[in-house]
Amino acid sequence: MIARILEHKLRREGYDVCVVDDAARLRSVLEDSDIDVLLLDTRIAPAPDTVLRSGWLAIVDGRDSEAARGAMHAGAAGVVRTPFKPTDVAAQVATLLTLVRM
Repeated sequence: MIARILEHKLRREGYDVCVVDDAARLRSVLEDSDIDVLLLDTRIAPAPDTVLRSGWLAIVDGRDSEAARGAMHAGAAGVVRTPFKPTDVAAQVATLLTLVRM
């Protein structure tokens, strides 16, 4: 649900967003050069050596510190912890969009 809310908000702001929740979809998405933002479940985060053409946020269970660390190590622009606080998510999205605009 969080990913869908973020997807809707970012699309309204003019970004091409993709929510990815399975590994097969991630492989096909990585080949698409038009995507600005990826929203990923940490169970399928890309390997640290994967070259991405878009920024990404990891969505993790708030109690799973290992997943959060792994996502940041893999290159996530930020981590959205569930349950989420809107102000925290807004800060993560702002960071991501700064990277996308570069």
